[in-house]
Amino acid sequence: MTVLKALYHNGEIDFIEKPAKEEMANVLVVFPETRTEKRVLRGAVHSSEKIDYEQMEKDLGDLSKNCEKHLREEMQ
Repeated sequence: MTVLKALYHNGEIDFIEKPAKEEMANVLVVFPETRTEKRVLRGAVHSSEKIDYEQMEKDLGDLSKNCEKHLREEMQ
């Protein structure tokens, strides 16, 4: 399996990197999730520490990258 960077716009994909293959091939297109949602926690749980939303967003980005890496490994 080969992973290449590309740009998607107006329904078309333009490769940034040139594929090694010239012949027809099946491909898997993965769009990374760019939207995140922040919510205020409510309920009986009261923490003495404030929630670090910036760290939470970083952790979600890391999780997304790890999921993408896992998908690439599974496809090999």
